[in-house]
Amino acid sequence: PFDYHSGGHLTNISSRWYGAYLGLAYKRIVINKEDWQPLKPVSAITQANFTEVLFNVPFGSLEFDTTQVDSQTNYGFELVDSSGNAITISDVSIIDRNRVRVTSSSNIPPLSKLRYAFQGDSVSGRGNLRDSQGDEVVFDVNGINKRLDNWCLIFELEL
Repeated sequence: PFDYHSGGHLTNISSRWYGAYLGLAYKRIVINKEDWQPLKPVSAITQANFTEVLFNVPFGSLEFDTTQVDSQTNYGFELVDSSGNAITISDVSIIDRNRVRVTSSSNIPPLSKLRYAFQGDSVSGRGNLRDSQGDEVVFDVNGINKRLDNWCLIFELEL
């Protein structure tokens, strides 16, 4: 969700915003002794032309955010076969507070991979999946409220 300039450097506001994320994680893990885990995939089940991914969601429910991060093709999800060839995705949807369904236009072959946030620019991968923590946890940078949502980690899962 951060803004960059000069070939990959965070802007001053994004640097402070990132620091708020680090401080929040430090407080939860070190001070509060919480067993905090990031927003990440836990497992996937594939049948015919779709795969459903179960996520560890640290707070609330999953959401696609196309405001903080420009809308990415398929919200950042990609399917590839075992040779790395793209498999056409026909739909990506959140089907529960912690599950996403990725539907292909054809059956998904064995040993295919589901990737997330491999797309993007020369600086970073991009995806639109986050939780809803920012509804309650906000960092104020010079009067500009910045949501502190948990964003999904970049990943690749063999299906």
